[in-house]
Amino acid sequence: MRDDTLTLDLYIDVLMLVNFSWNLLILKLLKKIMKLPGSWLRLILSSLTGTLWTLATVCFPVLPMAVERAVTVFLVSLVMVAMAYRPGTCRLLVRELLGFYLAAATVGGISYGLSLSIGRNFLMFPVTALGALLLWEVVLEHRVRNRNLYQVILHSREKSIEVTALLDTGNHLREPVTGRPVHILTEQAARSLCGELPYTVDIPYQSVGQPGGILHGFHLDSMEVQMGKEHITVIRPLVAVTGQPLSPSGEYELLLHEEIAGGINHDR
Repeated sequence: MRDDTLTLDLYIDVLMLVNFSWNLLILKLLKKIMKLPGSWLRLILSSLTGTLWTLATVCFPVLPMAVERAVTVFLVSLVMVAMAYRPGTCRLLVRELLGFYLAAATVGGISYGLSLSIGRNFLMFPVTALGALLLWEVVLEHRVRNRNLYQVILHSREKSIEVTALLDTGNHLREPVTGRPVHILTEQAARSLCGELPYTVDIPYQSVGQPGGILHGFHLDSMEVQMGKEHITVIRPLVAVTGQPLSPSGEYELLLHEEIAGGINHDR
């Protein structure tokens, strides 16, 4: 009698590579789109958590399929998002979890479309896409460093966003009473972080060839500046908000005060 049993060969190393790449690609894209804080280490650990769960379900299929999918979609995804971005509130966690679902659906749809157009299962899409993303990060980081542009994480009232900042050696702006240095933030970024802006300080300014005026500002809880291998934390930095774009191309949203170059922590 002929044996018509279908045999499927599963390579664990390929499964782990593809699944890990999927997870990391989705988390990295979500970080970029929503401007979320999250180091490479946290993203990698989060991706590895999802991959280990997938490996466990393949090697030890003890749960009913419906239960396994429910745990994967809700519990494991929630743990991955919490590990990657550390949202401070339940509201932020839900928002980032919904973003994770949307990013996963988008990446999955692109991969499926490529599979149809190529005529075969495009399993290596996440690996290829992640490699391209990493290469772009390296090129962009090199370009950014050469132009005094840095990634900065702003923290206020349990919420955080990541912005690109220009270290402006021409920014000598200070609050006249305390002498604290003032960093300048776009209104769009400020509202993304705080919603309703909690103005508490009026900061007079003068610019060459332009009439002076008043900028309204407030204190953040903290600010983390990534300067190459250095990691500078500024406690309660004072930021002034401007309604005008700081960069014509939108390349950066924050002007850092010149004192940041010295790695000074203004904890006064």
